[in-house]
Amino acid sequence: FFFLADVSKEQRFESFMNSEINVGSLSDIINKQKKTNHNLFEYMIAILLNELQYIESHTKEENHKITQILIELIKREIIDEKQTNNVFSAIISFLSTENLIKYNFAIDFVEMSIKFLGDHTLFASKLLLNDNFLQRSPQLYSKIEETVKTFTFQNFTDFVPCIELPLTIRRFSNISPPPQKKIKSIQPFLSELSLIP
Repeated sequence: FFFLADVSKEQRFESFMNSEINVGSLSDIINKQKKTNHNLFEYMIAILLNELQYIESHTKEENHKITQILIELIKREIIDEKQTNNVFSAIISFLSTENLIKYNFAIDFVEMSIKFLGDHTLFASKLLLNDNFLQRSPQLYSKIEETVKTFTFQNFTDFVPCIELPLTIRRFSNISPPPQKKIKSIQPFLSELSLIP
């Protein structure tokens, strides 16, 4: 969990992991680096996200601290959407595994993320599609399900995909109604069609 040697002690994950600084202080430090030294910020985030590959080698307490800082960075939107989605993908993957350490890490994350799920409805919906999560943690699953039921339609509109129509189809998207004269000329035929059994 070390950063570069020239980074001061309070700017290391080590200080957070040893409880020398709290999650708010570490996220403030990371956020400051985002604004002042983007390369260091990217390095710090890369180190943190890389730890998701090694959670089996950490203690339960260390994994809880990793979860805390990830939640804080997502909640405060310090990390970008791509990085956030990478975290969410890892969590969904961990929920699908039989590996107890990974599964427990994911459960810890989900429990802490409930308060901001309304801002990440795609992640919330993916949680509800996970059968392993439903079978192994039915109470937490139900809690997520109840939370999702409180979402308004507006919560989901950010995830409506934008479809780009091909030019050949696009020309039919704005068809104007025919002139009144043409409508009147075909009305007798339409009324005859309605008589057909």
